[in-house]
Amino acid sequence: MIAQAARVLRLLGFSALALLLLSLLTLGYLTFTFEPNDYRDALEDLVEKRTGRAFVLEGDLELHLDPPHVGFEVHGITLDNAPGFGQDPMLTAQRAEIYLLAMPLLFGDLHVHSIHLEGAQLRLHRKSSGSVNWHALLPVSAPSEFQAYELQEDDGSSIQISVQSLQLSNSIIAFWDDLNNRRLRLLNLDLDLSSPPLSDAIQVELDSEVMLWPDNAAESRVNAHAALSSQFRWDREEQAVEGSDTRLNLRLAGPAFASQQLESAIAMHSFQWDRDDDTLQADEVQVRMLGAELQTEQLNVKDLSGKPDISGHVQATGIDVSQWLHLWELERPEAIPSGALNDLALSGDFRFHLHGLHVSGLDAQLNDTRIRGDLSLLKLDYPHLSANLHLNQLPLSTYWAVSRKDESQEDASGDSVAETLPFVGLPIDWLREQNLDIRLEIGHLSWKDIAIEQPRLKLVAEAGRWDLKELIGKLNGGSFVADAQLDVSGGIPEYQLNLDLSQLELGGLLTHFINPDAAPIEGTTDLEMSLNARGLKTQTFLPSLSGFVGLTVRNGSLRIGEVASAVEGAVAALQNRPRQTTTKGRLLFDQLSASWHANDGRLLNHDLNLDAGAVNVTGRGHVDLPAGLLEYQLSVGSEDSPRVPVRISGPFDDLSHSLDLSALAKAKIEEEVESLKKKTQEEIEEKVQEKLSEEMEEKTGEAVQKILNRLF
Repeated sequence: MIAQAARVLRLLGFSALALLLLSLLTLGYLTFTFEPNDYRDALEDLVEKRTGRAFVLEGDLELHLDPPHVGFEVHGITLDNAPGFGQDPMLTAQRAEIYLLAMPLLFGDLHVHSIHLEGAQLRLHRKSSGSVNWHALLPVSAPSEFQAYELQEDDGSSIQISVQSLQLSNSIIAFWDDLNNRRLRLLNLDLDLSSPPLSDAIQVELDSEVMLWPDNAAESRVNAHAALSSQFRWDREEQAVEGSDTRLNLRLAGPAFASQQLESAIAMHSFQWDRDDDTLQADEVQVRMLGAELQTEQLNVKDLSGKPDISGHVQATGIDVSQWLHLWELERPEAIPSGALNDLALSGDFRFHLHGLHVSGLDAQLNDTRIRGDLSLLKLDYPHLSANLHLNQLPLSTYWAVSRKDESQEDASGDSVAETLPFVGLPIDWLREQNLDIRLEIGHLSWKDIAIEQPRLKLVAEAGRWDLKELIGKLNGGSFVADAQLDVSGGIPEYQLNLDLSQLELGGLLTHFINPDAAPIEGTTDLEMSLNARGLKTQTFLPSLSGFVGLTVRNGSLRIGEVASAVEGAVAALQNRPRQTTTKGRLLFDQLSASWHANDGRLLNHDLNLDAGAVNVTGRGHVDLPAGLLEYQLSVGSEDSPRVPVRISGPFDDLSHSLDLSALAKAKIEEEVESLKKKTQEEIEEKVQEKLSEEMEEKTGEAVQKILNRLF
């Protein structure tokens, strides 16, 4: 048995040695007898016959021996374009190397092993009709393997192309796609296609500068540096390309990215491209970009070579929202703190196409806020954000910090700065650029110590017109309904607010802004408000204020300050008691109601009414907001006492009041005079009545006596 094995090994060794000697003899023979330039014309004619285009070898053919291969080198080749695609050649190359297998040459066969083109320029063109200039260069049916493609000659001979390596170095590929109105150019291209031994797979290595015009417009150009590594094979039965272990690194820049540089790394475990349907399916795709990590279990791409439509389920972490907004040319306003949006994690089903991005089943976490729902970012040239979201909570102070800056439009250096909307600190230009349609449901909305429970709202913004409507919620034991409009489409911003509050505990709300002991008023409050204003600065905003405000406060109290002190003094005078404050320095009342009509920043009131037990206060006056002044005339009274006028006036921070006690004294005197007059009148009437009665009796007696005398 051992002897037989030894004989087999010796036989194999002798066979290998014989093949080696035969290869060396063949190479030696070719070296001394083969002149490649003798085949120049035949080679040019063969290519022209197969392609229907002129093919020119500009330099001499040089022979290279690299056992077991024979190589040919030529400096300068040209392949004409297809008819109807212009005068520029489809392919040129500064240098070309083609290596053949030596042994098949002995039998008249031409087996191409590798091709290397240096300084190549390849022009690909697809017309709007769908015709392409490379169609005639492809085989009628695709090869089953990269290294098996055969051309049959008329005389029965064949050219067997078994390309195990195709290389392009320092080359350019330009692609004009009139059908989809886009262009692509690969510059400084290094491409290596190789087939590992005993494998039907192809290893791809690519490194290139890329220029892409998605819509053929200069401002949409994308510049990139791409490095690709992948392995794929052709499935003839399925008419599909199957790939695995794909790695793609991109460094993106250009006008489409606002001149910023964006780096991304993409990895795919496997993918399959269906040539007939032009669809791509990829498994386990990972993307790293802008500090975020995105992962999809399966990615589906339709119309890959036309207008790609990408969909799948994504999970992402480490998203800095500000950076992504900048990518879409949506800048973060200064009113939003820089660190508020830097750590977003999300998952959901997405679809991305040339018209925008849609995410459904969104489940996101931003700081302590959980976000669920659907959103769409459409019309990428003029981004339109549409969303229907539910938030468990929204602490506004985390995401919105309005700075208290001077309203002048110059910074410290004297340079002009962007105009900012009063009170909210948002730039006017930014407000004009937004295009939104958002519905929100929030479990708990808070700002500082103010909490709104279960608010719901709809926000629509387009062309500088903002509409906040269907805003409802619960606040401080009560409920509210509101809508607001903002119009910054013109030169001067215009505002409108409608608000309806019911059963609000007013004192509890005011304590969030001032000292609890200094709250001017407390009680259960109903408020109706409809106001309009215009202006870019506070100085112009307040003088333009107009509209209506209606207020009712029940079971409340007034702090004993300037106003309440005057009222309390009047009440003490009416009740003929020493002046004193009520419980905890507050004046209790059953109900307070008033309404104001606003015009040019002045709030006019004619129906102030306060019921405090047996005491009633009525009044009228006005509040001048631009000037910061108040002027009121009150009337204090009770059922069994005259009314006392109280005048309150002055600036908001220094109100003065006066109590007209002389009017009370005059009223007392007049009352006593009237009483005395009444008493005196009664006494006179009584005496007159007595006198009349006496005279009547006397006269009556005389008359009766006369009648009796006549009768008897």
